Amino acid sequence: MSKRLIFGFVSAILLQSSYASNVFNVSSHEIMLESGTYHYYYIKNSNKNTDPMILLTGYATTSNFWSKKFISCLSQKHDLYLLDYKGINQKISNNTSPKSSIQDMAQSVNKFAYAMNLESATLMGWSMGGAVALNASFLNLHYKHLYLLAPVVPTKSSERLLYTKPVLSKFTPDDIYDYVFNNNIYHYESMNRGKLANQFIESSLTNLFPSGEFISAQRKAIDTWIENDDVADKFEHSKIPVTFILPDDDAIINQKIASKAISKYKNKTVIHLKDVGHAIAFQDPDQVCKIIK
Repeated sequence: MSKRLIFGFVSAILLQSSYASNVFNVSSHEIMLESGTYHYYYIKNSNKNTDPMILLTGYATTSNFWSKKFISCLSQKHDLYLLDYKGINQKISNNTSPKSSIQDMAQSVNKFAYAMNLESATLMGWSMGGAVALNASFLNLHYKHLYLLAPVVPTKSSERLLYTKPVLSKFTPDDIYDYVFNNNIYHYESMNRGKLANQFIESSLTNLFPSGEFISAQRKAIDTWIENDDVADKFEHSKIPVTFILPDDDAIINQKIASKAISKYKNKTVIHLKDVGHAIAFQDPDQVCKIIK
């Protein structure tokens, strides 16, 4: 594959979405590059010469957090690489440090893209993954397009982009699922817990979240990146086309502040969706998939 690919591990699993009629093959890979070990899922489109897309997940989640229904739909348009950040969601033993920054994660994405010959791929980033995708595009001008779903964006101000959420106090599986869905799904009802949990690529709690050390490092990375003047300047001068898909009922990101920052991005398309929460592709996968070209 690439001269920078040092070691690879792959296992194939077959998934069928409960909400879609088609079956799609998901292969789980781990590769060791000079910069570290990376896990990703690969979904091959049946058509030849299909454009590749790298998907970057959000804060405190692994690549298992993507919706099967959304991935099933998207895989009919693109070859998909659901990438985990360095050291997360992997079986190969390593000593990756959880210390990181958005810039570090972005550089890792670009190293992965280079190793896989995906420098001109389309990037999709959700939440924190939107910040990572943006920063990756600042460093690599060859990406074809960015689709950013409820993204973290640089505000260059002291206004709080992220809402403060209460700390989880109960830790039964049902409590954890309810906490996640309450924060990410608009008008969530616990009676839908099982149906929603079944949408995850892998729904067991041990596969959905990175370790607490990685989560803490990611939160610090987000806070630092949001207020970085140099990042804001690159954001305002970037020429890569971006489609921003924003939920009107986001309980994680203040979309009024986000929209103010997004208005400064030049080459953009902005789409607002009603009656969906922060996990926009999870709650309304059909509508989001229709937007993606």
